[in-house]
Amino acid sequence: MDEIAWLGRPGYANKICVLHPSVRDRLIQAGRAPHEVVATGNPAFDGINTEKVLGASQRIREEQHWNHREIVLYASQPEPLHHPSVPGQTGDPTLPARIQEALEHWARKATNRLLVIRKHPSESNPIQPSEHPTAVDGAVIHNGRQFELHPLLHAVDLVVTMNSTVGLEACIAGRPVIQVLGSLFDASVPLAQFGLAHACTATPNLGDQIDTILSSQRHRAGHTTNLGLIPMTDATQFVLDVVKEFIA
Repeated sequence: MDEIAWLGRPGYANKICVLHPSVRDRLIQAGRAPHEVVATGNPAFDGINTEKVLGASQRIREEQHWNHREIVLYASQPEPLHHPSVPGQTGDPTLPARIQEALEHWARKATNRLLVIRKHPSESNPIQPSEHPTAVDGAVIHNGRQFELHPLLHAVDLVVTMNSTVGLEACIAGRPVIQVLGSLFDASVPLAQFGLAHACTATPNLGDQIDTILSSQRHRAGHTTNLGLIPMTDATQFVLDVVKEFIA
């Protein structure tokens, strides 16, 4: 959302390739000429639903003995005290830790649950595991970055994040996503607002919300996505086609 402030200005690049037709519409409304913006999809997402990734996902579940467990992935990230580009706007640096604590509490309430925590690369001070004297052994994996992301998304049942791109990738993979609100960057990555995630406004309710969503998923035939994106395996070629227009 934030980039529209400058990408929407006429003359910023000859062509702009975007993820989805709705993004194209917003750029045109911001002032770009229709012929300057092309909805190609994102090449970084082309591999999310390939057979190779699905096979790797199944291997993770089998090797980690996850097939009979409820698996939740927490894609964490730091929350700064001050917004980097909006003077005077403050955040809550304790939010990521409070989310983790609520998720660990959920995971340790039953032996068939597992929380996988995947830290953001910019988290220089990793959140320490919470202390739970009645913890169930093996309820939490703190080094989720040991797994390749896209296979991991297919190996879990639900993803929790604040505003990480992982939430969008999880949606493309057909996994339900919970966006915990309260971050400085809610308006920058409005996954829940766009219907791509379930909104959570209070961390103490996070566990109950997970149970409700997973219970609903069990009554459906597999996972589906409501993104309505253009084909997610052709974006690289679509972008190349745009580039070829300049050199033909």
